Amino acid sequence: MTDKQVSLSLEQLIAAALTGDSITSANVYAVIEETTTAIAEGEATAGQEKQRAFDPALSPDPKAARDRMEDALFKVGRLKTLLPRLQ
Repeated sequence: MTDKQVSLSLEQLIAAALTGDSITSANVYAVIEETTTAIAEGEATAGQEKQRAFDPALSPDPKAARDRMEDALFKVGRLKTLLPRLQ
């Protein structure tokens, strides 16, 4: 990947891969691999945030706990939506 692509977020890289004419198949493959890894890591994070959210001792502020949990699930959902388009 180019220096410019390295500084982009994963979602920006995916968008570039889906819309760009100049991206190589090797770069698309690398983005697919990165997306797959990010989904797995995001699912693990979402699971941890869910456990924390339901434990008042760990997360005394229910709104903040729910926000963290929903943010983690949302990020995973967006990546899962994009992955089939890349493939």
